[in-house]
Amino acid sequence: MSRAWTPEQLAALEKPVKRTRVGKAVKGGPTERVIQRGIVKGLRAQHLRVIHIPNGGQYNGDNIARLRMAMAKRMDGEVAGFPDLLVLRPLKRGGPDVGLLEVKRAGGVLSERQVATLAHLEADGFRAAVVTSLDEALAALRSWGWM
Repeated sequence: MSRAWTPEQLAALEKPVKRTRVGKAVKGGPTERVIQRGIVKGLRAQHLRVIHIPNGGQYNGDNIARLRMAMAKRMDGEVAGFPDLLVLRPLKRGGPDVGLLEVKRAGGVLSERQVATLAHLEADGFRAAVVTSLDEALAALRSWGWM
């Protein structure tokens, strides 16, 4: 049974963040966007449903306009630190099941919010992983028993 996020837990996700490095930095390596597109293509080739969760974008305008946009996004359901990809395993592939992938480039950095959100999701029984390549994404799915 999933437990609800308390107001304190949600407020903690909005505090200033510490960062956690993922692997060794690679100068001139592919961007997170390029890596994510490769993961999406590769997982869809495995007949999985993959949806990008657009969180944490850059907002334009002055401080007030950016604050208004951030508040509107939060009211729309955006959660700081939520993973990038929602992966759905359909019934015909052994599902239904849900997994979440946070995509980082080699040497990328997880914010404290991302670490907290991933921990909370895993504590609630959701499958979640931080990946830096299609191979790591496939390894995560294998560890979940999906392949």
